[in-house]
Amino acid sequence: MSMAPAPLSRREFVLVLAGFAASCNNFSVPTSNSPIPLNADGSAGIKSPPWSPYIVIHPDQSAFPGYEKAIKLLQSKGMLKGARIEVSTDGGAVSTVNLVSRLGVEVVGLVSNSELFRPDIENMIDQIVWMYPSASYLQIGNELTTIIPKDQFQMSLEQYMVVFKRVFDYVQLRHPRLKLITQSTLGSGEKGPEDLRAMINLGLNKFPRESVFVGINFYDGEMNAYSSIITNDLNLRVFVMESGIENWSQHIGYVQVRYPETATKLRAERIYWYALLDGIGVYTDHSLIKDPQDVLKMTMSPLMKSLTGEF
Repeated sequence: MSMAPAPLSRREFVLVLAGFAASCNNFSVPTSNSPIPLNADGSAGIKSPPWSPYIVIHPDQSAFPGYEKAIKLLQSKGMLKGARIEVSTDGGAVSTVNLVSRLGVEVVGLVSNSELFRPDIENMIDQIVWMYPSASYLQIGNELTTIIPKDQFQMSLEQYMVVFKRVFDYVQLRHPRLKLITQSTLGSGEKGPEDLRAMINLGLNKFPRESVFVGINFYDGEMNAYSSIITNDLNLRVFVMESGIENWSQHIGYVQVRYPETATKLRAERIYWYALLDGIGVYTDHSLIKDPQDVLKMTMSPLMKSLTGEF
């Protein structure tokens, strides 16, 4: 993630609040993998908030008490099937991946951008697979043209597509069970669609649909540029690897309004909420939970309470 999302418009937020208030006594959330359930009248996400059962989880051993409680609560309602966790060869995420996997959650291992500069890419992949054997997917980088600090984590798309092809060829040869997800393009503004277009021009569509997925981050802004490219020019399937809003009071509204739109216009088969917990010590309002070190003191966002029934 590299940019905070803008809040919903006043009109959208008023509509969401009205719809949610009318349905809160019979609140239910669809448990399907699909993030695009519609109401009986065909309208999207006003009477019952849609949900895609995927979230971002940051490696943080101090948060394990809250992580375990939150994961079990979400699972008990069918609200969690998979998590994206950043991984690297330093092994810092091993305990988090092990916890999440032990609880039965599918893991996407996001390979840190810094790893992609190594000349021994194939050896790096072997190390990642050895350290994180439970990962079903590897996402190869994140927001590579925009993330900061620039001198440590950014590379051109031309460089990236060469690296991604090497990773793909090696995974097909040595680790064919793994599926790959491309680096996610930026989630706000016009840079993301521009990067996606460039990746297509550099050969993205040549990869097989059954083993390579396109990662996109989307928080706010105009979807039409992305939608046009995805509809007309992209042959591969799409996962939105980060989405959400940094405002607890608008979490539910964001899911009600943005999730159906994201799934439809961006053809997203999954949408990963950012994040279960965001921040160290001081937690941002992207988080579904806060103060996870002690489950008796842990607090939950309104969305988390709604998903789990923990009012």
